[in-house]
Amino acid sequence: MIQVWTGPAGLANSAQGTARHEKSGVRPVPDGGSDVPSIGAVGLRLGQPDAGRSIPLGMSRRPSFNCFPDAEGDVDKLPINVAGRHLILMRHAKSSWSDGDCVDHDRDLNPRGIRAARQMARLLASEKLQPDFVWCSTATRARRTLALMLAEWDRVPAILFDRVLYLARPETVLEVIARTPPGHSKLLVIGHNPGLEELVALFAGGDRTDDGTAEMPTAAVAVFEHAGPGEFDAISAATCQFERAWKPRQLAGDD
Repeated sequence: MIQVWTGPAGLANSAQGTARHEKSGVRPVPDGGSDVPSIGAVGLRLGQPDAGRSIPLGMSRRPSFNCFPDAEGDVDKLPINVAGRHLILMRHAKSSWSDGDCVDHDRDLNPRGIRAARQMARLLASEKLQPDFVWCSTATRARRTLALMLAEWDRVPAILFDRVLYLARPETVLEVIARTPPGHSKLLVIGHNPGLEELVALFAGGDRTDDGTAEMPTAAVAVFEHAGPGEFDAISAATCQFERAWKPRQLAGDD
């Protein structure tokens, strides 16, 4: 079962939204229930396979900033067409290996990963790319990345967590993207390598692969405009136009 939390203004709180999710086989989680996270609250309780685990938030809101140097140190001010329909692919932030007994699915973030997740959230907000819908892997490091990002945003997107995104191949990620309910313009997918990096390379094209743009280290983000007809269920390499990519090491203040 996939669990969805759509927040106070999300799809699950309208008859239309509930009908959409029922058609897709997704069970809405009512606003205010025990599975509903909130900005500034103590935890983000999620679905399969370890629904009883709580991931702390407790993050203070931080000011956004607008200058993000590229790899050469220059400020890149290339505009993004924020009016279009955008796919934002993000690898989870850097995880910890400190607990040798922890299974891979349950590894949390290390301090560097926590910092990078916050920075990427502020970056997306400053670039007017704050998502209105999120698909997220159920792995703790992916969920924790999203929890940190939610604490930096001024509104909450609709969210779906799906186990199949854990270490998914690129074709599986595409299948998940195609299940995005209609009516959204900025879709964020938080997943894992190598599948996510392979999908970015496919969408970005050969030149971007050769110059390293398609590389997806932890917390990296790649943005594509879906320029074809239809919604995200019609997305493909042919309809995607690469716009920007950011890596944590490029962000101002990252050390």
